[in-house]
Amino acid sequence: NPCGGFLSCDYLRNAVNGIATFNDLHVSIACDDYILHAHSNSLSIAESNPFTIVAAAPSALRFVTQPTATDALALISAAVEVAIEDDFGNRVRTATHPVTLALDFNSGNGVLSGTLTRNAVNGLAVFDDLSLNSPADNYILKATSGNLFSPTSIPFVIRRQIFFVRNPNDASSWPYQEGKLR
Repeated sequence: NPCGGFLSCDYLRNAVNGIATFNDLHVSIACDDYILHAHSNSLSIAESNPFTIVAAAPSALRFVTQPTATDALALISAAVEVAIEDDFGNRVRTATHPVTLALDFNSGNGVLSGTLTRNAVNGLAVFDDLSLNSPADNYILKATSGNLFSPTSIPFVIRRQIFFVRNPNDASSWPYQEGKLR
């Protein structure tokens, strides 16, 4: 079981003319190289050829990597990732839809900057250049793509940058170095 999928069906069938037919098999996760094993008390184990379960049609977006707290005007450090999925939660790896991010809740009247629309590659849109200009708590992003279900991110914080500057010409200057305080 290469992907951790679950097989569901009526596991016991009586053979008719030497053939047991399973017409209600369901595998929970799309993946390559599944192999079925069949056995009976009096017969040796039979093994199928490897087969693939493909994802269904795209129906929803899902935040795979959520936005994280960062400083105003700085890039959000972990790229925000949005997956295109089917009704069963499988990533549709053939999907190349454009995915757009926008502010759904703008608690700090900030401006979201960066490339706000990205085409998915292997069913995943990666936003690696996002930033916000105004500090605030509880910013929330929304991902959209056509008629697919549009999720919102978890709330995240944009912090105010604080700098201390000293006058190098002042002999009684503060003992702190220039830089950002966290």
